Amino acid sequence: MCRHQGQREHPRRGAPDGSSPQWRRRVVGVRRGGRRAGEPSGRVTDLLLDAGVLVAVERGNRELSSVVRRSTDSGRFPVVPGVVVAQVWRGGARQARLAQALADVVELPVQRPECRDAGVLCGRTGTSDIVDALVVVPAGQLGRDIVTSDPADIGRLVDAAGSRSRVLAL
Repeated sequence: MCRHQGQREHPRRGAPDGSSPQWRRRVVGVRRGGRRAGEPSGRVTDLLLDAGVLVAVERGNRELSSVVRRSTDSGRFPVVPGVVVAQVWRGGARQARLAQALADVVELPVQRPECRDAGVLCGRTGTSDIVDALVVVPAGQLGRDIVTSDPADIGRLVDAAGSRSRVLAL
């Protein structure tokens, strides 16, 4: 067990069992899912974060930091593709908030099949932002909702991929 009784272990330190208690979260906007922006959601979701979320956390956005913390405390660890970490990481003491947030998420390695799927997705949508595509591909594979600062572009990619992932705007 980790910090509290009944809480599953962090995936980097132990085997996750897939269970978690219910928790409520608030998102600022939703592209899909039929809920108005700002309404609290009782639905428990697993989250995949894009670069905009990490930049906002680094800049001290307390609401997003709280979403990451509550998710982690409930045993539902947010996921970040490694390519997103590369996009925002510059190192040094200035990124202490980002380093703390990254300690609480699962970083996904990017493999050859995901890269190819992302390339096909970019070709299908006429976009050249491969990092956005590498956010959408694993979100669809893992059944994760995407928290993003770029809901229009991510939403277009999600639609083209035929993914069931919801796009949650910052």
